[in-house]
Formats: sequence, C-alpha cells, structure tokens
Amino acid sequence: MDLIIRTCKTWVLALALFAPAGAGASDSKSNVDLYWQAVRLELSERPVEALKGYRKLLATAPDSSVAARQTLSLAVQEGDYATALQALRTLQLKETAESHSPLLFFVDAWRRKNWTDADNAIDDLKQRKDFAFVAPILAAWVERAQGKPSSIDPALLREQPLLGFYADDQLVYLALASGDIELAKKRLNAFSGFGSDYGRQLAYEAAPVLAAKGDLPFAQQMLTHVGGASNWQPAPKSGKGLSPETAIAALFGRLSAQLRSQDAENDALYFARLGQWIAPEDAAARITLARALDDVGASAKAQPLLASIPADSLHWRAAVLQQARMLSAAGDPANALRLTNDAVAKAPDSIELRLQLAQLHEEQSDFAAAEASYRTLNETIKASPRQKAVFKMLLAQLFDRQDKWAEAKVELEAAMVLDPQNPQLLNFLGYSLLERRQEIKRGFELVSRAHTLVPDSPEIADSLGWGYFLANDVENAIPLLESAVQGSLNDVTINEHLGDAYWHAGRKIDARYAWRAAALQAEDKVVERLESKLAIGLTASNAAPDAHRFRDCLRQDQPRAACSKAAG
Repeated sequence: MDLIIRTCKTWVLALALFAPAGAGASDSKSNVDLYWQAVRLELSERPVEALKGYRKLLATAPDSSVAARQTLSLAVQEGDYATALQALRTLQLKETAESHSPLLFFVDAWRRKNWTDADNAIDDLKQRKDFAFVAPILAAWVERAQGKPSSIDPALLREQPLLGFYADDQLVYLALASGDIELAKKRLNAFSGFGSDYGRQLAYEAAPVLAAKGDLPFAQQMLTHVGGASNWQPAPKSGKGLSPETAIAALFGRLSAQLRSQDAENDALYFARLGQWIAPEDAAARITLARALDDVGASAKAQPLLASIPADSLHWRAAVLQQARMLSAAGDPANALRLTNDAVAKAPDSIELRLQLAQLHEEQSDFAAAEASYRTLNETIKASPRQKAVFKMLLAQLFDRQDKWAEAKVELEAAMVLDPQNPQLLNFLGYSLLERRQEIKRGFELVSRAHTLVPDSPEIADSLGWGYFLANDVENAIPLLESAVQGSLNDVTINEHLGDAYWHAGRKIDARYAWRAAALQAEDKVVERLESKLAIGLTASNAAPDAHRFRDCLRQDQPRAACSKAAG
C-alpha cells in the first residue's frame, strides 16, 4: 500500500511539474507518460531511445526544468551537443542552471568564433562563484584567439591560490600558443607538476611544438623526465603549433579529474565532455572522457575513444593503459593481456606498459609470468635507481603474496641500497621485520623513518602504531592508530587495528565502535572475524592477522597505483 501511495504522489507531482500554463489535464498526462517512458528506457540501458523520448518531452514541455535537467544529463553522456545546449538554455531561462552552466555557453561561443558571446559567458561565470576562478584563464584564451596579447594578471595569481593552481600549466600553454618558445622553456624549467597526469599531458603537448621550433633535445629531455622515450622523434607532419582548443580542453580535463577524485562522477563527465566538444580531435581529451564515461558505467562508449588514439601519438601509451585497466575491471583479463602484450611489442622500452603487463599477470595469479616481467624491468630496462628500487619492491610484494619471505627480503634489501629514503620501501621492510619478530630494533627504526618522511600517510602511521601494538605498547600505539583512522576513515584494516588496541586498553565501547566502522567496508572472512569481535570481544581466535602486506601499493581502484606512479 505504501508503494502505491508513493507512486501516486510521484505521478501527481510529475503531473504538476509538466503542466504548462493553460494546459488541460490530458496534455499534462501525456507529458507525464512521455517522462516515465523515457525514464524506463534509461533504466533499461537504452540511452539512445531514452534521449529521443526526453527530446520529445522537451519539445512538448519547453519550460519544464524537470524535462530539461533529465535531457541535459543524458545528452552529456551520449555526446549530443545540440540537445545539451537546448536543455541548458531552458534551465537558464528558468534560473535553475548549475553554476558551471556558463562553460557550455562558452564552448558554444568558441565553436562559433563569437567572441562577444564568449566574453558574456565568462562574465556570467564570474557571477556564479563556484568556477569563477577559471574566468581569467578563459579570458586570456579569448584574447589569444583574436590575435591580441594574452596574459593572466600576476596580481590575480598571487591573490587567488586556486587560480594559481590551475594556471601553472596554462601559462606554459599560453607561451607555446603565442610562439614565445624561450618563455615556454623558462616556464617548463620552473614547472613542478610533471609527476601529475596534467603535467605529463603538458609535456606531451609541448614536445612537438618545441621540436618543430628546433629544440628537439629540450623536448627529449622533458619527455625522459616524465617517463617517455629519450629517443623520441616527432611525426613527420607534427609542427602545427599548439592550439588554444587543446589548452582549454586540458583545463577542463584537470577540473574533471579533480571532480572524479571527489566522487562527483556526473560533474566530472560534464567537464570531460566540454573538453571533447571544444577539441574533438584531441587525444588527451578523449582519454579524460573515456575515464569519466567508465565511472558512470558507460565503458562501452569509452573503449572506442581509447582505441581511436594512434600509436604515433604521445598519448597512445596512456590510452592503452586505460583501455587494459577497463577490460580487466570488466572481467575480460584475456583481452587486457592481449592488448598490453601487443603494446609492449610496439614499445618494448616502456616502463608503464611493462608494469601493466606484470600487474595483469599478477592479478590473474600467474606468478611465474609476473616474476618474469618484474625481472625484465629490473634487469633489462633502462631506468633510474629510484625506479629500479620500485621494481624490486613490487617483485618483493609478489614473493610476499606467495609466502616466500626469504626471496622477498633479498629484493627489499637490494632496493634499500638503491633508494634508502623511499618511505613505502622503509614501511614495507620495517613492518615485515616487526611482524616476523626479526631484527625488531631495526624494524622500528625503518618504520619510524618512514613516518618521519611521510607523517601524513595513514598507512604508515598504521604500520608504526600496529608495530607498537605487537610490542604490547598500547599507550604509544593508540594515538598513531587514531591519526591513521582520521586520515583514512573507511580503511578496514586501520579501523580493525584501532579496535584491537582499544580493547587491550580496556576501552571496550570504543573498540566495538572501531570494529563496526571496519565491518561496514569489509568482505568475506574479514566480516566474519569482525562480527565475532562485536559479539564476544577480542580473543586469540579472532585477532587481526599480523600479515600487514604491502598495502601502500594495493590501494584505490588500480593495483599498486602508488608504486607504479613512483616508477613512472
């Protein structure tokens, strides 16, 4: 009965929302029927038909915010530019558009080369606060497109930290687009973000421009710095210069990536689509869009985008890596391996591709193949000592998974010689010694050094705290474990460790609170262990296992993301 009442209430509300002024009940009912038909098609994963239904609804109820919002959302997912623009205009007229809505109007003005409309969209953006910080960047590109001197006021960069953060690569793009290669090189030398995705993208976009201007060595050096091939040569027809559209798409891509990290998938898709709409041929924009589409469950649309990036593009490796990850996550490891193997054959010196290959083998529990891949990275690939240390650490983790501690320790000790200040390495080796009660003094020293180097790391704080716990020093363990939980609220292992420490300290209510928090995210046997603790408390049979493993490199969605990034 409750379901029937709720359904009736929803129908009545929809009837009111879709009733235009002066319309009869039959017209309203027809609009409601169209709405629910489109919703059913969308829920049935028939987006193309659903979008047709929403378009028809928008035509019969042109002033409906409900129709416009649903139409806009699906049009962005499907890449229907004209329909998205139409829906957004309806929302703007109803004054219910989101704060980022002027950006689509900016893209539309740019595509039409109507700079007055572009300026108007920027002015509108300034009034809406949330994304006003990008207005000076967009204004600079409008000036550049008109052949005017373009810059971003240094005073604004000092006064607005968020603008400064998003302008660091844009200032390089502006110099490249204006042809001021010396200024671009000066800014590239001072650029500190090459370890990020947007930094690597900047290097990939800048390299062909620099090479075309006669500075191939600088381009090669820069690509080596971001993990590219030191012997890279530009394609025969690459020297067109950098387009403003590429730079603006890069800005939208950074915003999309930031929103993805905040689990705002729909907004992330909106910004990714803006990048593709303003620069449809841009490889980086396609990769950004593919990631955003995959996040909202539209991986079938993402795969062709990635596959369309040619092998002579500097972005090709990133596209292959993303495509293989998506295939693996979708339960198709065979094709993920095939794709990666083919890519390794084309680029045998690529560290990223070989790491991907090793990790795919490991995910399939093909430990022999994974070991062979890691040994190839260690023994035949040209890499820095820091990178070699990461490869050895990953090989040690592989041995650790197989309970081959002696072999793992050999690799860890060798890695320590190569990179003695690597916090993940210090943490891995130090904790491994502690949990096995081997070289306890050294183990504490190593984990303590890791914590000193990265005091904000929840995982390392947990390692040190759990080490104290294993030594029966609950007084020192609890503050570290509490700080670890604050840094990683949903981590199952850290919450369980804290609960165990609380119980030993006699804080049984706090212990059960921590175990309950761990149980919310736990799976399989861990759930059973936590349920036992919640029922009867901590016993010898349900204590958290000592095996800490190499969690620093097994976090988030991509296996060993931290270590792979360090190697790149």
